[in-house]
Amino acid sequence: MERAVAARTANIRVVVREAGKAAGGAWLDAYEKSLTNLLAFENQAAGASQSDWISALAKAHTGFIANITTAYTKAARGLLK
Repeated sequence: MERAVAARTANIRVVVREAGKAAGGAWLDAYEKSLTNLLAFENQAAGASQSDWISALAKAHTGFIANITTAYTKAARGLLK
C-alpha cells in the first residue's frame, strides 16, 4: 500500500513539474512577444522624432532592454529544462 501511494505521489510530482514548465514557457513566450512589440513601437516613435539625441537615446534604450531580455529569457528557459 505504501509503495502504491509513493508511486502515485511521484507521478503527481512529474505531472505538476511538467505543467509548471509548460506554463513557464508560455509566460516567457508572451513576455517576449509583448516586449518585442513595445520595443518596436518605441523604435518607431524614435524614428519619428525630429531630435537626433532623443532618437539616439530611444534606440540605445531599446537595444539595452532587448539585450537584457534576451539574457533573462535564455537563463529562464534553461531553468525550465
